[in-house]
Amino acid sequence: MVRRSKTAPLTIAYQRFLYHTTEFWMRSYTTLTEILRSHISRIKSLTLDSRHNFSYTVTIINSTGTDTDRESAEILALLNRPAPMIERLDIRLPSGFKKYLPNKLFVMPSRLQHLILEGYGMTWDPELVDFRNLRSLQLCDLSKEMNPSMTQLLAILRQTSRLESLELKNNHELTNVDDSYPLQVIDPINLGHLEQIRVSGNLSDFVLLNHIIFSKNARFIHLCINNIREIPASLAQTLAAKIDNGIEGSILTLSLSGSIRCWKSKDTTKIPLFHDLPTISVRSSRAGHGTCLVNTGYFWRTLRLDQLVSLEIETFVNQDSWTFFGDLPHLQTLQVWSNETRFLRALNRGLDNESKADTPPVRLAFAALRNLTMLECTLNRAANIEDGSNAPLISVMHMVLSCFELRKKAGVPLDSLRLADCNGVYNAQVERLRDFVKQVQWDGFGDMDNENAFGHDYEDFDPASGYLVGDAQYEDEEMDEDLGTYHA
Repeated sequence: MVRRSKTAPLTIAYQRFLYHTTEFWMRSYTTLTEILRSHISRIKSLTLDSRHNFSYTVTIINSTGTDTDRESAEILALLNRPAPMIERLDIRLPSGFKKYLPNKLFVMPSRLQHLILEGYGMTWDPELVDFRNLRSLQLCDLSKEMNPSMTQLLAILRQTSRLESLELKNNHELTNVDDSYPLQVIDPINLGHLEQIRVSGNLSDFVLLNHIIFSKNARFIHLCINNIREIPASLAQTLAAKIDNGIEGSILTLSLSGSIRCWKSKDTTKIPLFHDLPTISVRSSRAGHGTCLVNTGYFWRTLRLDQLVSLEIETFVNQDSWTFFGDLPHLQTLQVWSNETRFLRALNRGLDNESKADTPPVRLAFAALRNLTMLECTLNRAANIEDGSNAPLISVMHMVLSCFELRKKAGVPLDSLRLADCNGVYNAQVERLRDFVKQVQWDGFGDMDNENAFGHDYEDFDPASGYLVGDAQYEDEEMDEDLGTYHA
């Protein structure tokens, strides 16, 4: 005969979903309270989640003469006793709940390894809790009253020498309420096992990064800064130092868009792809497509990018930035969203040294580039040559053809070129590109041979050469360096 063990560890998960009936919910709640009342000392893992169906919950609760706060208060009252076996605690309540997690739940010493609190908090006195065995800590959407201060948070983290994962998501600042213990005198906290860190909050919260040292084997750092357009220089330097010196390996792949993403690896022969989980991701809650946190380049100019192999740019960057990227010695793969004229000016640098023999040679830009993708570029518009001559205006496509022809002659041809969602492309131009580039891929978008219209007031246009004749007006990208806005 098999008998039920009355000492075996228990794993309890209580979650509400929209499809739960009133009868099912009431039966589950009754079972939960009975377990908490009689067997809390046996609980190894406890999950309480009342967030998912708040509107439906109100309907059920009102019909039974109770409410959400009352239910939550009843559960927390049952937790106000020691749980010596608990290793995982995951409690997520609707935001605005005002009661703290009972401290009696945590015995000394504690076995707790994983703690998730969402919607409410606990008493953050480090002398009343024991987090020495904690492996993961997640605090999300706490009310202002429930939030720990920065000093309290750092005091707790000082206990967690084994911490592997940290997630903080705050709508309120982690203020320092203890003026007698200023943050400047706090010794750095060595979290030598910390491999993942996610911080989402206000700019002032990121002072936290000044006070922690995480593992050199860190795999993922995700930072979301509320309501900023650009990373301040001081924070940019701190982040760059953490990334360069705090994580082993070299930055091999970089993406600049509405966010900044970096991929680091100790194996330079295995290049991370853009769809892989990045080592570092930094974004703003207000950033969108075409804007970036780094318009003036504080952040990525501080990084060590000398081993960068792959670069994706889906935001507008200035000409100095393109010059900087053109000097990267190992950059082989580049993906460009719009930005076509500024990019092509940088790509042309150093290709016409033979025609200027009386001047010192200009260093070739993008010398290692072999694979190029151009996305959403307008190739049939007039390009700004800025040479001061009366030469006919030429199209952006002419710049492309001329540049790749010169690169082939200089012994640095492209292996592949991909044109995707680009406007103003003729079949004859694509065929000419194949004379200079080993592999050309074109999705057929913007096929001018089938459009029967050029889209501009040109009297004549030679699709093979790219020369424009007529009353064409120069167009170029202009970016407001402060706001990151784009004007065509």
